[in-house]
Amino acid sequence: MSTQIEETAETETEETEETKEEVSPGERRRERKRQRQEQRQREIEKAVGEAEETVELKVFRYDPEVADKEEPRFDSFTVPFHEGMTVLDALIYARDTYDSSLTFRHSCRQAVCGSDALFINGSQRLACKTS
Repeated sequence: MSTQIEETAETETEETEETKEEVSPGERRRERKRQRQEQRQREIEKAVGEAEETVELKVFRYDPEVADKEEPRFDSFTVPFHEGMTVLDALIYARDTYDSSLTFRHSCRQAVCGSDALFINGSQRLACKTS
């Protein structure tokens, strides 16, 4: 009898070890990353939902070096609006909240340097000065 119990215990241990081996460290990291992204998305939706007003920010993007992004396209971001907000503020919010690959140049935020000149609604403007 005791040998049968030991064999069963060994079999259960082997099955547990096989299950552990099936989930690689990389898969565990990807799962944790996916869970963090889902949590962050819920937080974003909650923040946007609580905002009194929101603005839809459409950004024209093109990256010929990335296979999925070869075609020019518009990406849309929903940004909470507040009094005195500038286009630069909205871009920074979108970058920090939604897509860290969103890149743009800015420097002084006082409409002096001109580094944040963009096409905004079809004309050239400073993102830090345009509401």
